[in-house]
Amino acid sequence: MGKAFENLLSQALSFQYADHPEFENLIKTVDLEKVLGQLRRAIHATNGRIDVDSPLRPLMRSIAQPLKLGEMHERHFIFKEDWPKQLSRELAKDEQAGEPVTVKRLRAAIDQPTAKGLPEILQNLLILVFAEHGQYAFTLHGGDCEVVLKDIRDDLVLLKQDLAEPVIWQQGIKNAAAVFGVAVNNLRTANHQNSLQQQVLDSVNRQLADCDHLVAEIKTCLLKLNQSSQCKRFQNAEYALQLLHQLKSQEGAELVAALAAIKPISSLPALAKSMASAASVTQSLQDNNWDLLSSVWSSGSSEGQLIKKQVCNALVADELVTSIGPALRQAQTDATGIITRQTPAPAPDSVPLPTPVPRKAGQRIIKQAQQSGLSHSQAQTLFAEIQQQLGKGCVLDVSYTITETDTTEGSES
Repeated sequence: MGKAFENLLSQALSFQYADHPEFENLIKTVDLEKVLGQLRRAIHATNGRIDVDSPLRPLMRSIAQPLKLGEMHERHFIFKEDWPKQLSRELAKDEQAGEPVTVKRLRAAIDQPTAKGLPEILQNLLILVFAEHGQYAFTLHGGDCEVVLKDIRDDLVLLKQDLAEPVIWQQGIKNAAAVFGVAVNNLRTANHQNSLQQQVLDSVNRQLADCDHLVAEIKTCLLKLNQSSQCKRFQNAEYALQLLHQLKSQEGAELVAALAAIKPISSLPALAKSMASAASVTQSLQDNNWDLLSSVWSSGSSEGQLIKKQVCNALVADELVTSIGPALRQAQTDATGIITRQTPAPAPDSVPLPTPVPRKAGQRIIKQAQQSGLSHSQAQTLFAEIQQQLGKGCVLDVSYTITETDTTEGSES
């Protein structure tokens, strides 16, 4: 009974829609998405020919073939341009010819010259094939719009774009990922190219000012230390700034070509690090206590010269190789240590000498000293030394004063 009803329904559809494709099985959205993935591969393949994995061959045979999108042979599928060409012809002669291509117009074109009776999701598949083949991007109110197979709005406008060549596209997205950390689908489509452009230009606008400040600050520091500008850190920073200015004025296929043509001074990771750390490196150079370091360097000591050499080495190296912030902080710590060791200890407070104690006959002085301003721990150390020296038959003369600082005087005023 069920089979008979299906046959009756099929006959009714065939009568109403003479051009309605005949499908062997019920079509599922998940199967259509798999078919779309293979169609996209085939559209960009040489002669439209691709090898299809075994599990996908039945789907291509039962869906793509009845829709006249190509032929599924034993192992390979060959894409046919019939649908894109037919839709282009219908658009050229409809009542809105010459106006922007919309999804609504494409749906109407699908049913020309006769109605096909296709459900909306199958229409969406044909529209996506048309856009992929013709290098169209979907837009909404002038902005890019990412579409999915199961939901394509009728008011979307398709704009034709020039795409980068396949080899340039692959190199461009590879460099963009390495330098800017952006990720886009590696399939070469108008919408994917627009996504790449938006992400890259967002990064350019975010990093341009920081990289400009970095170049100026590195140049100042190199002159201060009498170092050549032909060093990795400055060359990377300068190249990064030039690249950002170049990319800022590019779009579409030209932007992709500029990304593909990136030739880093040392490596792509070093270039990326220079850009990403531009703000923090500039801040480290500006906040560094150069007067402190200069005072140690000018002393002529070997320790001071070693610190200067370490700072110079860090300044000329890639940030990827040597991070300048920690290097400068260590240099300041070392310089402070040198200055501390070279500073003489403050002279003790002068106090009146105690009145000498008369010595008896046969006595001699083993040690005599005077100290003042001792802290608790220093006094304990002194007492320990005296105890060691105070041997049998020795006597100790003591005269001492304990003072206390009044800490309340300042707070009462």
